[in-house]
Amino acid sequence: MAVEFRAEIDGLEDLLKVILVEGRDVAQEVGRTLYAEANTVFDLSQDIVPIDTGALRSSGVVRQPEVEGDEISVTIQYGGAAAPYAVIQHENLEYFHEPPTRSKYLEAPLLERLSEVKESLEVVVHRAIQPDFSSKGED
Repeated sequence: MAVEFRAEIDGLEDLLKVILVEGRDVAQEVGRTLYAEANTVFDLSQDIVPIDTGALRSSGVVRQPEVEGDEISVTIQYGGAAAPYAVIQHENLEYFHEPPTRSKYLEAPLLERLSEVKESLEVVVHRAIQPDFSSKGED
């Protein structure tokens, strides 16, 4: 069971050329922001992931950011070799889970944080493309 955060920036290659000239790397900043947000979602999911033996909870992982073309992604994953079990626990709303554990243990925290993720990414990209005049011309 995996959830993937993806940020697609139209014209990323052109944007990167401009930002790299200014000494900034927006792809790296977006990746760091996605990774931080994914870790927040993961931490929230750890509070509600079903616990029987603890194997599902301990199988959780947040993968480092990956950049492919115009896409930057971070994956949150549960299950490892037991991924089919993780999917069943996540998707089957009929299973009883001792509260606070529940099904949709990844989807619920992600949906809860979506507006914050979007806001964090907007701040990073806005900061990256805005020139920093605060230190220019000061001696």
